[in-house]
Amino acid sequence: MVSVMSSPNPFKRAPARSLPLKQPSLPTACYAVHGAADPGLMPRLTAMFAKRGMVPTRWHAAVSADGRDQTVDIQVCGLKPATAAQIAASMRQVWGVRAVLMSEKVGG
Repeated sequence: MVSVMSSPNPFKRAPARSLPLKQPSLPTACYAVHGAADPGLMPRLTAMFAKRGMVPTRWHAAVSADGRDQTVDIQVCGLKPATAAQIAASMRQVWGVRAVLMSEKVGG
């Protein structure tokens, strides 16, 4: 009889913190990020959420007709307003970002 010992998977990560899709007391943070059409811009923006263990609810990106600019629209449900503002301030420090607009949406 051969016994097999199971070892923990060194590549297994802890699951991302799951934010509720609808939480009445907390609004959805909406970001409109305008910046250079650079291949590294979206990974740098994603890092703002990944380092906090968050996954954005919606993500849409478009490059301008001339190929110089990029707009990324991001929504994250269930963020406290102070955290949402802190993330927006962090995004404004990212290389290639020209402007970050933030709003909050309550309800649907």
